Amino acid sequence: MNSTQTIITVSYGVLTLIGVIVILAVFRSTRHRKDDTYDREEITHNEDRWAMVVGGFLVTVLVLTIVNTPYFRAKKPFDNAPKVAITGQQFAWTVNPPQAKVGKLRIIARTRDVSHAIGLYDPDNVLVGQVNVITGGTQELDVELKKPGIYRILCLEFCGINHDIMRNTLRVTN
Repeated sequence: MNSTQTIITVSYGVLTLIGVIVILAVFRSTRHRKDDTYDREEITHNEDRWAMVVGGFLVTVLVLTIVNTPYFRAKKPFDNAPKVAITGQQFAWTVNPPQAKVGKLRIIARTRDVSHAIGLYDPDNVLVGQVNVITGGTQELDVELKKPGIYRILCLEFCGINHDIMRNTLRVTN
């Protein structure tokens, strides 16, 4: 298990334990006991207080974790990066130009017929980037090509009977 998996496992374990403790405390403080007289106002007050505690806890967890989503991370712009246009049509990709240099690259993805998903794989078959494209739409995918070689382009969304033959390549040089 790597360090990220350990951190996630421990964090979720602690959160689960805290949740169980809170649930037990809420249950204990809001239930009617047989030996006590039933005081509706006290039980309602306890329920309101626990709702505030749980709500506050959830908002705190949201605030502490939302900054780790990719939408809030600063990205370096790829505006000056070379561009490659990849257009999908059943059952082929058109790559223009078919060659790029190692480094930053902006892929402009389009489709002429049905929805497609472009998957770009490096020479070691590691997925470098992926983007879905709907008919009539254009998507941009910013990738960093780290090594020279032949990068495979595959369709990752079932687009018809010959979906499996929808592939092409991008040659990356130094």
